[in-house]
Parts: sequence; structure tokens; C-alpha cells
Amino acid sequence: MTTGAQRIDLMEVDSPHALLGFMDVDHPALSVPVRIVTDVLDHVWNGHTYLACSFGYTLISDGEDAPRSVITIPNVDRAIGRAIEASPSRAKVSLHVLSSADFDLTQDPRMAIGTVVPLYRLTGFETIDARVDDISAEITIALRDDEVEPWPVVRATADRFPGVFR
Repeated sequence: MTTGAQRIDLMEVDSPHALLGFMDVDHPALSVPVRIVTDVLDHVWNGHTYLACSFGYTLISDGEDAPRSVITIPNVDRAIGRAIEASPSRAKVSLHVLSSADFDLTQDPRMAIGTVVPLYRLTGFETIDARVDDISAEITIALRDDEVEPWPVVRATADRFPGVFR
């Protein structure tokens, strides 16, 4: 469990501990969620194995728009980028930031020590935009903003109801 002293230790310039991002991506096309961690070795946390993957993230925005964050994943074999571009629906994304002090670093995969409390968490986010190039995939995630969703879902348009629009 991360204590107040450990949190202060993480803020020190010469801290021996690192911040680790644990990301869960769930999509209807996936049989099981994709789970990755920003480290060179796999980690086991909350009963799930997170695969090592180098990805970057920004903290959520704090403006007048819906909160959003940007996640950057290396497009190492282009399969990641193709999968993101081909997806017609939104994926659900959660990100938890933990301390390396909460894991036994002598094991492979690294195992959580006791109860681990995230230092930072993004939950309930969905992908809203993706930009893919040869080097990386940049995915923007945001909380669902119901104010911009069309309602009602079925609209009376000239194509759908030509008799109404004579």
C-alpha cells in the first residue's frame, strides 16, 4: 500500500522508484481486454497479468471541455495502427498509475506486494480520436459527453421519410 511517505519519496528528483502506467483497453471485438504496463517486464496486479509495453500518456485536461487525455503507443509492427484505424466503434480505456515500490522487482513477472492503491486513475474513458503514422499511434480518450450525442437516435430525414418532405 502506498503511504504518504512513499508519495513524497516519488516526488524527489533522486527517487529510486518509478511511476508505472497500467492500461486496460476493452472493445467488443476483443475476447479479453488488452492489459499493458509501461515497463520492460510484465506485472501481475489485481489478479491480471499486464504485458510490458512502452507507451506514453498525459494527465487529463482540466478545462471547460470534457476531460481528455492522449495515449501514445509505438506502432512497432503496424498491426496496432491498422487495428485502431479499422475499428468502427469506441474502445473503453482505463489507466492507473502505480509506484514501482508496490511491486517485488526481483520476480518475473513482477508481483504486487500487499494491497496496492493507485496514485492516479482514469476510469470510464472512451476513445474519441486516433492518429496513426509509421512510428506511433496517438489515441485521444475522453469521458462520454452526453450533451453532444444525437438525440433522438432515429431522426426524421428526407431519406428515411420521403413522404413527409414533399
